[in-house]
Amino acid sequence: MSYSKYEYDDVVVPPPIPSSDSGGDDNFIPPLKPSNWVWQSVLVTLCCFPIFGIIGLVNGMQVNPLYYAGNYDRAEVLARRARLWAIVGLIVGVVYYVAMFITMMKGDFLNEIAQIVNDGAYSIYNY
Repeated sequence: MSYSKYEYDDVVVPPPIPSSDSGGDDNFIPPLKPSNWVWQSVLVTLCCFPIFGIIGLVNGMQVNPLYYAGNYDRAEVLARRARLWAIVGLIVGVVYYVAMFITMMKGDFLNEIAQIVNDGAYSIYNY
């Protein structure tokens, strides 16, 4: 009787499973899902500049359905658009609020608005 140093010498290993070459879709790994920028667009809509926030929200709401449908490129494009409009809305909103704060701190808010309107009345674009 000979003893082996391995306990399982009698174990038979099954042959490997043959791979199916049906186009290579079996090993396809989809790209990472892009961020849809929905919550950022909602904040921009509510707090900063609603028009740009709504545009970002519409673009962002289309990202997930397109990604799960397999249209990865279009989902990435719309995610970038949603990001662009959310950032533009944030910047425009901050500039607007800073300008309004400076105008109000001068204490002459209504006269400043009237001055802006009067300056625009004599513009060369009105002729």
